[in-house]
Amino acid sequence: MMNTCNFLSHIRKLLKPLISATIITFIASPNVVAEVSEATQKAIYACDIPSMLRSANISEDDERAVVDAFCCDIDLNKYSYEQLIEWNSLVKSQPLSDMLSKANYLKKLDILNEIRNLTAEEFIAYTLMYPQRKYILSQYIQDIFIPNMSQLSLLELIYYDDYLPRQFHQQIAAEIERRDNEVRALLVGKEKDYAKYEKTLNERLKYLIEYNLWTFYVDGHKELNNAYSQIGIVPDDPYIAAEQYQRLVSICFPKQEIRDILQAEVDKYCAEINKARAAYHKISGKEKFRKAAYKVPNFNIDSYVSVDPLRAVSAVRERYLKNREDVSTGTSVLGFLFGGWVGLVAQGIGDWMAIEGLVDGEYEARKQYMENVQESLVANFANYAETIIKGIDKAL
Repeated sequence: MMNTCNFLSHIRKLLKPLISATIITFIASPNVVAEVSEATQKAIYACDIPSMLRSANISEDDERAVVDAFCCDIDLNKYSYEQLIEWNSLVKSQPLSDMLSKANYLKKLDILNEIRNLTAEEFIAYTLMYPQRKYILSQYIQDIFIPNMSQLSLLELIYYDDYLPRQFHQQIAAEIERRDNEVRALLVGKEKDYAKYEKTLNERLKYLIEYNLWTFYVDGHKELNNAYSQIGIVPDDPYIAAEQYQRLVSICFPKQEIRDILQAEVDKYCAEINKARAAYHKISGKEKFRKAAYKVPNFNIDSYVSVDPLRAVSAVRERYLKNREDVSTGTSVLGFLFGGWVGLVAQGIGDWMAIEGLVDGEYEARKQYMENVQESLVANFANYAETIIKGIDKAL
C-alpha cells in the first residue's frame, strides 16, 4: 500500500503540469498568497526531509510551506532517534524545531521502554549497537537501573559492573557489598571454579615467560651475529678465537638480566594472585590461605662447543701463503717469456683468486663454529624454559 507521503507526491506530480511553476499557498486568509521557491517545491515533492529543513531557512514563505508539509505529510515517528538528532542540527525554524523536539522526546520514551525489558547481555549489546544513544542509556542507568538494583541477582550485578561505564562502579559495588551472605554462599560453592580460573591464569603466566625468554634469544641472536660480523680477522689460535666469540655471547645474552626480568614478571603475577586469594578467603569466611610464590632459578648458559671448525682458519691461511708463492713463481716465468705486461695481468688475477679463497675458507670455518654455538644456545634456552615451567606448575 502506498504511504501518505508517496501518495501525495504522486498526486502532486500528476497535477504539476496543470499549475504554474510557483505554488500559490493560502495563508491566514483566502485573500493572502505567498510565493515558494523552486528548491522548496522539489524538496516537498520528493519528501526529502533534510532538504525540506534547509529550504525552510530561505524565507518565511518557504518555512510556512515546509511546516504545512510536515503537518500534513510527514510522520516523524517512522524515523530513528539518530536521524532526528542529525536533522535537528539543520533547523532554524522554531515551529519545525518544536516538531522535531516533540518527536525526539517520544522516541526517547520508546527507547526507554525498549531497553527496560532487556537482559544484562542484551543491554550491553544494545549499548554497543547504538553508541549515539549513550546519553539516554546513562540516564536510564542512573534514574531507573540504580534505584532498582536490589531486584537483581548477585551474578547480574557483577556482570553489569564488568561492562557498564566506570562512573557507575561505586554504586554497583556498594550494592554488592551489602550482600555478604549471597557473596559468601556463591564463593563457597565456586571453589573449584576459582581453582580452574587460577589454573587458566597460570597458563597465561607460563606463556608470558616463554614468550619473553624466546624474545631475549631472538634479540640476542641478532646482536651476536651483527657484532661478530664486525670482526674482520680472528686469531689463528682456535682457542683464542673461540674465547673471543664467547665473550660476545656473554654480552649479547646477559644471564642475570634475563633472570631478573622473568622474576619481576612472576612477582607481579603472584602479588595479584595473593590479593585475589586474600579477598576470596576473607569473604568466604576463611582467614588462612597459601600464598603464591616462585623463585626463578639462575640462568646458566653453557655455549662452549668444539673449536675444531676454527682450526680450519690457520689451515686456510697456510694454503693462502703457499698459493701466493705459487702465483709469484708462475707470474715471473710468464713475465720472462711474454713480457712484463702479461706478467702483471697474470699476477693480479692470481692474487685475486688467492684472497678470495682465503675469505671463503675463513668464512666457512667461522660460520660453522657460529652455527654450533647457536645450536647450543637454543638447547640452553629450551632447557631453561622447561625448568621454569615445571617450577611454576609445582609452586603455584
